[in-house]
Parts: sequence; C-alpha cells; structure tokens
Amino acid sequence: MTSPQPLPRRRFLSLGALALGTAALCHPALARARASAADGSGFSLGVLPDTQFYSRYATPDTGNLYRARYGSEPYEEQVRWLIEHREELGIAFVTHLGDVVDQAEVIQEWEVASAAMGLLDRAGLPYSILPGNHDLSEAAPTHFGEFFPASRSACRERYAAPNNECEYHLVRAAGREFLVLALAWRADDAALAWARGVLDAHPRVPTIVTSHEITGIRPHGEIFLTEEYGERLWRDLIAPRDQVFLTLAGHHHGAGYTVRRNDRGNEVIHVLQDYQMAYQGGNGLLGLLHLDLAAGTLSMTALSPWVAAKPAETLTRYDEALLGEPDSWTHPLPPRVASPGSPGPDYAERARSIIAAGYAPAAIDPG
Repeated sequence: MTSPQPLPRRRFLSLGALALGTAALCHPALARARASAADGSGFSLGVLPDTQFYSRYATPDTGNLYRARYGSEPYEEQVRWLIEHREELGIAFVTHLGDVVDQAEVIQEWEVASAAMGLLDRAGLPYSILPGNHDLSEAAPTHFGEFFPASRSACRERYAAPNNECEYHLVRAAGREFLVLALAWRADDAALAWARGVLDAHPRVPTIVTSHEITGIRPHGEIFLTEEYGERLWRDLIAPRDQVFLTLAGHHHGAGYTVRRNDRGNEVIHVLQDYQMAYQGGNGLLGLLHLDLAAGTLSMTALSPWVAAKPAETLTRYDEALLGEPDSWTHPLPPRVASPGSPGPDYAERARSIIAAGYAPAAIDPG
C-alpha cells in the first residue's frame, strides 16, 4: 500500500461497470437521495455478519442446497428484506462484517455474494463491505478486489484505501452526517495510517468503525477486545479519537456487546455479531441497529427474514426468527452522539412486528 495522501472532504467516483455477477448499474443520484430517507430523530443500519456459508452452499456445484430444500437462499433473502423495508424501518445504510465467502479461490461463491450485494446496488441502498480472513488469498488482486472494485462504488459514495480493501462512507441520516470506516481483516500499518488520516480529516463526524475482527467472546458470554487485533485498533486508532462511538465486528462465534471509555473518558460501544456456526450456517440471522438520537438509545434487534419466509413444513425447533438477549439489546447512546428533539418511530418494534407477522415457530412434540 502506498503512503497515505491528504484526504479531500468529498471525492466522487466515476460511474463504471460493476463487477462480475451484477446485472445492472445503480443510479448514484438515486442512492444519495434515498440515503437521506431517515429524516426524523433516528435511523437504522442493517448489519450482515459472516455470510460465508450462505455463499458456499448456494453455488451450482453444491446443488444450491438452500434453494433445493427451502425454495430460497438466506443471503439473497436478507438483502431483499432490507431493501423492501428500508423506508418503514429508516434503513439508511447496510454494513457487511466480512467473510463474504468461505473459500476465497472458488469463483462460484463470489458470484453468489456479488449477486446478493448487487440487489443493494440496483436499489440504491448504500453499503460498506470488507474482506475477512476467508476472503483473502495470495492472489493479486484478490477475488474480493475483482468482484468489489472501485468501479462498483459509484452508487454508494465509497472512498477506498489504495489497496481497495478498506473504505469509508459519509452517510446522511436523521439530519446529520455520520462516517462508517470499514477496515480489512487485521489491516496492516499502512492501512491503519490511512484510517487515521480519514478520522483526523473528519474530527467532528460521529464515526462507526467496522472490521471482521475486533471483539471476541468468552464461554460465559463476556465480550472483550481481542489481543490479536482489537486491542491494537483500540490503542492506535479508536481510543485517541473521540468521534468514534461504535464498532461492529464478526469472526468470533456469538453476539453481544461491551463498553469501554476512550482517552477522553467517553463511552465507545463494541458490538459482536456472528452466527456462522448456528443452524444452517447462520439461518439468515442479521442485525438491525436502531439509533434514536432524541431518545438517546442504541438498540440491536437480531432477526431472520429467511426463517420467517421458510415453508412452515420445513421449520424445526432451531428455526428462530427473532432472538432475545444477548443478541438483541438496548444501551444508552453516548451523549456526544445524541441530539435534542422528539423521539421518532420505534424501528426495533416495527422490525419485530414485520418478522412476526405470518410466522409461527415449529410445533414441538412434548414427547
């Protein structure tokens, strides 16, 4: 990676051809207009954790096991649901937490993932995506770079690092600007220097940092920053910069959050969400993160549009469309992010109602 360069406040990429597997270009003006749809006191972020097995077992070589059994695919169903309900749930942005595929060298897996994310491209719903450890290989460029190049980014105002594996986005929501900084798997010194430059160029923009690994989980459920990478990010990037109020990560199997105080004594919320080792490779579970700036709350709702859409006769006791604690939770929003005003719609409750409508858990035989 080259040395970081001074960062402009805005840089618009030219509209080019999308990556393989994407059928149509999005319209960048439409994306910018729709990104501002959540104009009240709050908005939502869609969170896509570790889709690797969804990509792997929806390929032709596997006989598309998901579609063969259920008539649908979890990755595609997740994305379609976020698009369908973007207005009523105030979804301003979608974050992917990495491990897009399971086997980095298998082109068919990338085609599955590219087609799913292509739905967001065509809908003009902006998103961030980053490589996890399963997405990288010795090949140069990697398939991640081939399927998610700069030319695919015109519809989501993406500002990429020199190696195309890290990116940031300026998101307009609830009448304010937020920054989403997405960092590749264990980003190296050059990438972190670039990331510091991004944050230092936007010192007053509330920032969410995403990466494939930041937090881990202990057997009893405690969330912590990993020694391998999370602690380094905290020390070198996050703690000294007060605009970072939230991090999101996957990789380690489980869900929950922890809170730390940065160098100024202010809270930073660290969220873990990863379901890849659950039933059906995660069973289509995703996160809907609701920020209510006026009420001063941050709420995570863990839900599965795919389970809610499965044929009733296929459901088992492992098919849960809505999860409670520790997967779903509410925590006070750090005061430096909150804004005065009247609380807006309860998007978390709306999401639960949407998922629950028409869905009945599998009947369990007491015998």
